[in-house]
Amino acid sequence: MTPVDDPLLPLVQRARDGDRSAFDALVLRIQDPIYAAALRILGDPASAQDATQEGLLRIVTHLSSFRGESRFLTWALRVAVNQ
Repeated sequence: MTPVDDPLLPLVQRARDGDRSAFDALVLRIQDPIYAAALRILGDPASAQDATQEGLLRIVTHLSSFRGESRFLTWALRVAVNQ
């Protein structure tokens, strides 16, 4: 898979360039899948919400480390799960 196949890549690039609306849209696109993964792992909605917030914070503070070797959502899920 090439980075061109990633529908989130344009948002990632714009968010990295400081586009606040792209940043907000990116977070909105990834928060539900991250919550779903956290809920599967933790089994408790409140804990999953906390883990989602922590994961999103980690993702946005490490956005510059995304190299495009996988889809952004795949990378984001890995970062969040590792958190």
